[in-house]
Amino acid sequence: MRPATVSTSSWTPSDLGSSPARACSTSAAAEDGWRASSPQVGELVCADISEVMLAEARRALTGSTNVSFVRTRGLELENMEGEFFDVLYAHDVFVTFDPNPLLALLDEGRRVLRPGGAFVASFYTIDRPAWAEAQLSLVRRGRRWGEFGASYPRPYTAGQIDALFDAAGLTVADRRYGPYEEGSSSRAHYVVAGERSA
Repeated sequence: MRPATVSTSSWTPSDLGSSPARACSTSAAAEDGWRASSPQVGELVCADISEVMLAEARRALTGSTNVSFVRTRGLELENMEGEFFDVLYAHDVFVTFDPNPLLALLDEGRRVLRPGGAFVASFYTIDRPAWAEAQLSLVRRGRRWGEFGASYPRPYTAGQIDALFDAAGLTVADRRYGPYEEGSSSRAHYVVAGERSA
């Protein structure tokens, strides 16, 4: 498997070294990734818990005949067959998840992947000094405000993410750090490609 190209907003199936027959993307916020992926796969299923996000994806992918849209309920990819997808993408989906819901979703992703299929996901980590400083700045603001809401990124270390993939039965085939741009309002990602074994 070729590694996933690290990007803060997009990736394509060809980055994995093949053109999957069936792909699933679990975040309508990753609209650019869907546009890039749609022509490279036989079938693309766009899944999200938000009808608003799915509506945006429908507009962005108008004219794509190989795309379907599915609304999900949180921690399950209900109505999706087991061992169905060649690749599952989750960009910016897990950045606010605590470990237990994250593990549950990795496990659910494994269920819908065919043996040899890849789960490609992005995370925020505190493994790099600039990233640790960005997270520290964020939590200092939260401390002053007296709250840490659900939208606060959960910082992991690469080792924790690898261990969660392993616990879910996904072998980490590749991992990459995205570039950190000083002064950028967006954070770089740690992108992991985990493979489902037979």
